[in-house]
Amino acid sequence: MARFTERENELTTEIAGAEPVGIVRMLRQTDAQLFAGWRGEPCVLDPEILEKLRALEEQAYGALVEALEDKKQIRFVFSGCGTSGRIAWLCARSYNTIVAEKHPDLPPLFHHLLSGGDEAMVLSKELPEDDPHLGQRELAAIVEASAHTFFFGITCGLSAPYVAGQVAYAMDHPRASTCLIGFNPPSLARDAPVEGWDRTCRAVFTDLASRETRGRAAGPVAGTPYPAHTTVCPVAGPEPITGSSRMKGGSLTKIILDAVFAPALARALARGSGPVAPIIADGTGVEATVALLQRAARAAYRQPHALASIVSHAGHALRAAGRLVYLGRTAGLLGLIDASEMVDTYGCRMDEVRALVCGGWHTCTAADPTHEAALIALSPLLDLRPESFFAGGAAGLTPTDVVIVLSYNDLTAADLDVVKQAVASGAQVAAITVASAQQPCQLDQFSFATHLKVDMGLPEPHPRVHLLADLALKLILNSITTGANIMKGAVFGHTMINLTVSNNKLFQRSIEIVSHVTRCSPDTAHASLRAAIYGAAGDGLPLDAPLSRVIEVATPLSFVVPTACLLATARYTYAEARAALQGPVRLNALIAAALQ
Repeated sequence: MARFTERENELTTEIAGAEPVGIVRMLRQTDAQLFAGWRGEPCVLDPEILEKLRALEEQAYGALVEALEDKKQIRFVFSGCGTSGRIAWLCARSYNTIVAEKHPDLPPLFHHLLSGGDEAMVLSKELPEDDPHLGQRELAAIVEASAHTFFFGITCGLSAPYVAGQVAYAMDHPRASTCLIGFNPPSLARDAPVEGWDRTCRAVFTDLASRETRGRAAGPVAGTPYPAHTTVCPVAGPEPITGSSRMKGGSLTKIILDAVFAPALARALARGSGPVAPIIADGTGVEATVALLQRAARAAYRQPHALASIVSHAGHALRAAGRLVYLGRTAGLLGLIDASEMVDTYGCRMDEVRALVCGGWHTCTAADPTHEAALIALSPLLDLRPESFFAGGAAGLTPTDVVIVLSYNDLTAADLDVVKQAVASGAQVAAITVASAQQPCQLDQFSFATHLKVDMGLPEPHPRVHLLADLALKLILNSITTGANIMKGAVFGHTMINLTVSNNKLFQRSIEIVSHVTRCSPDTAHASLRAAIYGAAGDGLPLDAPLSRVIEVATPLSFVVPTACLLATARYTYAEARAALQGPVRLNALIAAALQ
């Protein structure tokens, strides 16, 4: 049986031919499945899932009290690959910020692990996802330095060996509690062999699920009040763009973590003396937090025409070989997450969609200048500072480029000066403000091509509005870049056709895409994909090369999957396919013509 996250969503079968407002409406329907669920499977609002979230919230609350009041070395670790790891970082950053307001002297309680490290927050680094041993080493460094570690392994499709290795390590460690977050049942986890390892994702995750069942009777970890094993696997159905787990998978990850930790933090921080700023809504529990997040998701789509206008701006920019640039401070972090997926999901140029974050890496990770300089030395694309981008005259922005200013009404005077530079740059400039409508809007002083204002519906200016706003803005930005790439021609039906073949999962997904799009056999699709890679590699890639080597060669190549699709039709040689793909042609139209 195919994993639910890899199936086709019946709501978006015609999305590639839709106008921008139609694209937005279809995405609104599929995002409703985050809460409504899919077919007969349990969703985040079902009792069995809520029961697990309530138990996790109670455990988190108890552990936070021990860490805050008794100063125990308790740590929470969120780990994942790609968008899962970036959402892990976003949540860990938010929760640490909340704790630091009342306990500024405490070391961070929340940690994130992202396969590929900090640079993978910006650049395409998918191959480390295939390494379970790397995952284990990175987790062990935290676990061994802590009295107890709560590990949350996030893998939307239950398919990441990096996370599977960590789960295998943590569930056997006496000072760790393990929670697996994914959106298929463990029995449908990926069962493909993992190079250099004797286990599969399915073997590890079903082992954890079995231990969870047995553990309900056995009780907590010895010497602690904490249970050892939990799986949280609600089903939100297939992605709107088949297999693109950056969308619903990333959103549902944030919903689950916020549902557990927002109320736990509110309760734990309220115990001490001194004022505590509200987190989402003081005293609310898991269900109330999920309801607030559902309201935020609805707010994201309340103005479909204004959102479609920004989709149209972005789509025309990408079709004209222009650039899409996000600019913001706290809201800019969501721009960073969204932009980071464009190379792997849609084969965009490295600089085609990027994010500028006011404050640079210090805003992202509280990095010191030395660490920031070290990252920038790896690639100029790792320089997130707007002042660097705009140095020397707005970085060559032209009318074919689009800048989207993102705001939670938290921009500084210096940030607003940068916005002024963007508006004067010659590019098209749009804006998105997500805040309480009762707050004066900082960006009203500027004239934008489109200014989408999203009211979070809170009764007054709320110091924690960004925990809700993050979800709303993520859905909005996903809509913009998905719609823009549909307009560019990078989606066939509702399938991405220009993904980068940069790890084992994406290699296998590419075979499925070629087979589905061209209606050929899986064997023909596999042979066509290898021919697309081997043809580019020439004699440098032996036919018996291990898959990791094939992926290493494929990762920097452009148009691998479109080339494979054309080869699978048997109407193109390799040279003819590559020549056809070099011109100004929409990929989906070229492939459709080859199939006629």
